[in-house]
Amino acid sequence: YHPEEVEPVERLAQLRDTFGLKMVSSLLTLQSPLALPVEVLEVLYLLFRELPFDIIKKALEPQAFRSLTALFQHFVGGTDNLSTALVGCKIMRAIHSQPDLTLRYLVLSHGALRW
Repeated sequence: YHPEEVEPVERLAQLRDTFGLKMVSSLLTLQSPLALPVEVLEVLYLLFRELPFDIIKKALEPQAFRSLTALFQHFVGGTDNLSTALVGCKIMRAIHSQPDLTLRYLVLSHGALRW
């Protein structure tokens, strides 16, 4: 055990958390959920899949949470683009896999598991 070996790992975790916290909120509120490019949706999917749950929860402050809800509505009822629907499905699965009942309910309330 060497302290200098632990510090970079901890620093990397801090950077990941700070980056994730800012990016999830920023990407969700960047523009109307209906206009988000597939590339942005792919990044959101990776963030929701890889970030620790507590960071996701913090990032989903009220405005970002509303944007996420609107994005889900777009996925299940408003998109005619197959790429968007596929990434939407992946995002919803990543969110549904989180241990938070509120987030799981959000996915289920949009009927996502049916499609």
